[in-house]
Amino acid sequence: MDKEAQKYKYLTKKNIDKCLRYIDKYWKKVIVIHQEEKKIRLPKTFNKPREGKIIPVPYPFISPNHIIFKGLMFYWDSYFSVAGFLAEKRYDFAKNIAENCFSLIERFGFVPYINRTDHLTRSQPPFLSSLVKNIYICSKDKGWLKKSKGFIEKEYKYWTTEAHLTKTGLSKYHDKSGKNAGAELESGWDFTPRFLNKANNFCPIDLNSQLYKYELDLSEFCKIIGNKKESAKWVKKAKQRKDLINRYLWNPEDGMFYDYDFKHKKQSYVRSVAAYVALWARLATKQQAKSLVKNLKAFEFSGGLSCCPQTYGSIKKQWGYPNGWAPGQLLAIRGLRKYGYYKSAERIAKKWLDLNIELFLKTKKMWEKYDVVDRKIGNDGVYKTQSGFGWTNAVFLALVKHELKKMK
Repeated sequence: MDKEAQKYKYLTKKNIDKCLRYIDKYWKKVIVIHQEEKKIRLPKTFNKPREGKIIPVPYPFISPNHIIFKGLMFYWDSYFSVAGFLAEKRYDFAKNIAENCFSLIERFGFVPYINRTDHLTRSQPPFLSSLVKNIYICSKDKGWLKKSKGFIEKEYKYWTTEAHLTKTGLSKYHDKSGKNAGAELESGWDFTPRFLNKANNFCPIDLNSQLYKYELDLSEFCKIIGNKKESAKWVKKAKQRKDLINRYLWNPEDGMFYDYDFKHKKQSYVRSVAAYVALWARLATKQQAKSLVKNLKAFEFSGGLSCCPQTYGSIKKQWGYPNGWAPGQLLAIRGLRKYGYYKSAERIAKKWLDLNIELFLKTKKMWEKYDVVDRKIGNDGVYKTQSGFGWTNAVFLALVKHELKKMK
């Protein structure tokens, strides 16, 4: 056995095929075809059960699993689900998910956290422009792109005005309740050491990197549909945001992006893999990218990237050390590739896949998150770690069928 095979001993074609068969069967359990507006209860695993009504959407979508998240469409989960479907060339299903987002934006002005009436106080990390761009690359449908642009602009306004906009000119997470916990839920990182239990106080690196990408994507969309003047406007907005991110969130001494506490006018001391979203968004300079790659060693373990390099005293927070999640792996891997760090991207992809497969062979299931340090099922958060699992399965597909092939 050569050294490469010893490193990733579970990453074999035979084992990959076993996982692919499981994933193919599992989709049937979590594809939601039709919904009625009905009352449902939060699962017992949550501390304060409430009642809410399902908000129907017009097209099929993927739920994260068929247990506590059955029948629910989570916003940012949908983007990663699409990554898997695009890898399988299931373009129509990917487009359906985008159309569901448009339906929700038309009704509420944003994409809610999930499609339930008791979760209309917040959204989740915005990925709609990237979702649309990926679909357009496959379809080349300019008419659909033009329609999509209007919904993206409407959602962009949600993230860049009123309660989401800070005096720095950068955006933050916010829940209409005004509570920090609600803002942290909107971040998707529920819960994490990143915000020190004060999510209302922070301009996050991932959110502002994503909005920078929205601005560049909208500029590109304007060019495609023939509006050069409007395209230039979006380029200007992107430049302004990039300048502000470098001013407030970049730390040249550490070679790292941090979340910024605008209330106390200082950067957070908590390092997280959210910094690598700046690579995925093509926001970082070449020198910043080089520094971020040097810092990978703080996050990288035998099973992939941990959310944070240490606990920061918050060992029970599921979006922290030693847990790794599929979204963080995919965004970092694709970000590294965009800057030419192919070996780093391939190494992380193989580590993550190897861990996924190892745990699958032991449990016959894929999991919501993993302990990338001790190579086991991820630590519980406010609920027990779930099996299934939507975005883990989708990222597995994207890495096996798309990313690894590019890296060879």
